[in-house]
Amino acid sequence: MAKTVLAQNFGRYQLLEPIGQGGMGTVYRAYDPLLDRSVALKRLSPDLVSDPALLARFEQESRLMAQVHHPQIVTVFDAGDVEGQPFLTMALVQGEPLHRFAASQSRAFSLEQVIVWGKQVANALAALHEKGILHRDLKPDNLIRTHNNQLILTDFGIAIRAAERQTVRIFEGTPEYASPEQFSGEKPSQTSDVYSFGALLFWMLAGRPPFEGDSFEALQKAVLSYPAPDIRLWRKDVPEAVSILIQRCLEKEPAKRFETAQAVEQALAGVSVPTAKFRKWLVVMVVVLASVVGWWFGSGIGGEREAEEWFREGQSRFNAGKTQEAAKAWEKSARLGKQEAMRSLGILYAEVLNRPIQAEKWFQEAAKRGDVVSMRGLGTLYYNGKSGILRNTVRACGFFEAAAREGDAESVCYRGVLRYNGECGSAPDTTLGIRDMRMAADAGVAKCASVLQTLHVEE
Repeated sequence: MAKTVLAQNFGRYQLLEPIGQGGMGTVYRAYDPLLDRSVALKRLSPDLVSDPALLARFEQESRLMAQVHHPQIVTVFDAGDVEGQPFLTMALVQGEPLHRFAASQSRAFSLEQVIVWGKQVANALAALHEKGILHRDLKPDNLIRTHNNQLILTDFGIAIRAAERQTVRIFEGTPEYASPEQFSGEKPSQTSDVYSFGALLFWMLAGRPPFEGDSFEALQKAVLSYPAPDIRLWRKDVPEAVSILIQRCLEKEPAKRFETAQAVEQALAGVSVPTAKFRKWLVVMVVVLASVVGWWFGSGIGGEREAEEWFREGQSRFNAGKTQEAAKAWEKSARLGKQEAMRSLGILYAEVLNRPIQAEKWFQEAAKRGDVVSMRGLGTLYYNGKSGILRNTVRACGFFEAAAREGDAESVCYRGVLRYNGECGSAPDTTLGIRDMRMAADAGVAKCASVLQTLHVEE
């Protein structure tokens, strides 16, 4: 289906097509015939023009963005109004929001890539803070990845001057990336942006923010009360130095965080990441060592042979209809490290014995070892949410995402449905949702083919 071209005149500009939608207005790809260049034009929604507070905020966004010139911050060209409708024009960044780029990738971002991007964003924040500006809404959606793999910071809709900050009576920001003081209404500071930066780094590495919740209240309680999880629970390749850095950014008390974004950038610059050649050598050494250990200890108690025997015993019991005995045999095999036994236990407890908590336990063990079916199983458990398992669609989406990155077509289908419905922690995204469902349907997932027919989506 071809894109709709507006070709609508707006002052001296020609609006060509919408490329973004925010709470205060729409961003268009536009053409400036006076200077013969393409620009991004942000226009305040007509129904908000009559609100003095929102009008002042939109005008402040233009002024604040115009003060900073930095390669990692979008450049403002012009601002004004056309027949009483305010607008601002910016450089048209060729790329896509980071969260969309992440969704299109088959695997998680590498540690090296995250460190490079992290330094870019920290440097951009430092430039803002030097001008006395707090961004207050740092998140993947507000970072554009360019075609040359740079990140550009955008959207200053709730940015404020640090010197003029006051206690905020209402919540402003994005809950998954907002600092504790944004939830509690305390005065924000540079360290508030540092907290959001830590949440962003966590997302880059884990594919999910550090805290999630089914409601604003649940997320608020988690951010204010619970310690931030260790990123190494999701990424075992993360060095301790990076884990400590993220933990420090996510401290509840602002005084315990990095004092400045520049200090964060310097800490990232000091992180030593093993080269690809070294990692390859290390993997070879580990494999050799594992082989030597296996040869030395043979196949005694705790060895692969015993695990395999218990696994086959469990299969035999299950085929005979003795599900409880099958569970006992598979548990012995699973405790000896057999991944297939962990997966089988998860399926048995979830679909036959109706014990979701036990299913969660074994699915998690298998998922940690890269078992795709178990990732999908966890997604299903958290989506359904019953018998002691709290329903959490955002968490479910995270596990479907992890399995989808490994090529699991059913998980691509489920991810598409959740994206379409806006159940992944952000607004409904019909474009990505339908794309996922169509990919799954093409791969033979009948459920998604049926959903697409129901939605009357053209093939």
